[in-house]
Amino acid sequence: MNADEASLWAGVDLGGTGTRAVIVDKTGTALAGATVPTRSFEDNAVPRLANLIAGLVDDPHRLAGVGIGASGPVDLITGRVHNADTLPQFTGLDVAGGVQRVLATPTWIDNDAVVAGLAESAWGEASESASLLCVTLGTGIGAVMLQEGLPLRAADGQHPEGGHIAVAGTGNPCYCGLPQCWEQVASRTALDRQQRSGGLDGSALWAEYAERVASGLVTLLTLYHPATIVVGGSVAQHWTRLETPLREALSRFREFDPTATLVASQLGERAGALGAALLPQRRIGWHPHDAILQPE
Repeated sequence: MNADEASLWAGVDLGGTGTRAVIVDKTGTALAGATVPTRSFEDNAVPRLANLIAGLVDDPHRLAGVGIGASGPVDLITGRVHNADTLPQFTGLDVAGGVQRVLATPTWIDNDAVVAGLAESAWGEASESASLLCVTLGTGIGAVMLQEGLPLRAADGQHPEGGHIAVAGTGNPCYCGLPQCWEQVASRTALDRQQRSGGLDGSALWAEYAERVASGLVTLLTLYHPATIVVGGSVAQHWTRLETPLREALSRFREFDPTATLVASQLGERAGALGAALLPQRRIGWHPHDAILQPE
């Protein structure tokens, strides 16, 4: 089967807690999927990942391309993941190149925030928006700004790590080097710690958490002025509790435009994997051009 006859796309979301893979057709319809703990890739991580993808299709040659979103940083010059703190299983590895060699299928890799944003721009609440800021509140915090469906990059071509920005206060140092980091106070992991501490509950808990989310989000709003803001990640399932206090917290900042659309992702936990399947279709991210397209 040649590339023109291949009809399916694979998307993978490598998260700090779970790894999700999905197979979609040309319309974006999910035909198969699987979720496994990321810790299950401790040994032979790349071949195991390739086997996970291959197991979702009857014939791997039907795959037109594979896209991988990884908890970053992802070096878009070398394609390697550099995240020993939350994604040690794949850190330092040429994940896309390895998967491409095993499956003999063109493979692309980018930051997990980028693929979540791509999914939102294609199928989510922001599909009609020309400018979209997507923030994922999960194990960490991911952020991407998309303009006309394409991610904005830093001056050096890399993905800006929007989850790692300084916020006021002390006592929450991050592995990124900041004495207090947005990810350390407003990720789902931070929310879980807040809940376990037992100091607050109910509306007071969510009011405090909303302040933490707003403390970093307002910086991104100041920089980008997006028409639409989508909150994703596992925290999105609690949007009915978070939305009102978050709007109240943001309203105190001049740079928050109350007319901008602020919504929760409706795509669920497969958003990252679905968006990753768009990487090879749109040729976004890093691609191992020199990897031999022959099965190992």
